[in-house]
Amino acid sequence: MQVTSIALATAITFSSFIGVTEAKSPQYTVKSGDTLYSISKKNHLSVSQLKQWNKMKSNIIKPGQHLYIVNPNAISPTKKKSSETRKS
Repeated sequence: MQVTSIALATAITFSSFIGVTEAKSPQYTVKSGDTLYSISKKNHLSVSQLKQWNKMKSNIIKPGQHLYIVNPNAISPTKKKSSETRKS
């Protein structure tokens, strides 16, 4: 019983230490009836942020369109370029 408690406490501490959280997808797929305003409110953003991050000049969106809902400049790349990995 004590071993199980220690293992569970260690797992919880480790996941807290490495910052394991549920990640929000950086993109949103526009659905029929969506507006920039409704998308911005659902994601706690301003319409201006959505337009800037998605390089939009108008408020027109279409179903199926993908929009960044986090700053694309803040997204870290998941893979390094092959030229970067070869450098020593």
